[in-house]
Amino acid sequence: MILSWLDAEKPGGVDLTQPVRIASDSVARKDVVSIEALQVNLHGLANHGVCHIDGSAHGFVVYHCVRCLDEFRESLRVPIHEVFSRYPLTSAQEEEDVVYEPGDEIVLDPFVLQAVILGLKYQPICKEDCAGLCPSCGVNLNHNTCHCKDRTIDPRLEALAELLDKTNEDRRS
Repeated sequence: MILSWLDAEKPGGVDLTQPVRIASDSVARKDVVSIEALQVNLHGLANHGVCHIDGSAHGFVVYHCVRCLDEFRESLRVPIHEVFSRYPLTSAQEEEDVVYEPGDEIVLDPFVLQAVILGLKYQPICKEDCAGLCPSCGVNLNHNTCHCKDRTIDPRLEALAELLDKTNEDRRS
């Protein structure tokens, strides 16, 4: 996706609408199966050598649930806001993350990719009440019932388990 400075300097700026494909391996996350083609809508407006880009990208992402490892599809909508300068940056602009772009065109693909990566879920979960996997046998508890009898207790928590057993016995009597 490329924006021309000349187009952005026109009165009212310029609108860019384009589908963008992002390969899931460019995201470098094992929980992201695929990112379906995103529709990117941006508006660029330049004035006195400074161009403001505003808009959004929306589409769908297929994740692996971090609890049960099932795949699920979810919508994604991320805002995009960037500021570019045609002239060397002042110290104030450097602090505000303005990007120096002296050429005639601004390549927006890396900035769209960055916004998408930041917009992805940190811990994708297929549903709020996902039961996950059995820690003993690995069965998906959303689809099957686990029949494991070996419910080992973390040795650090054995004293609490004994206290809980004692409290339950006192309540019964």
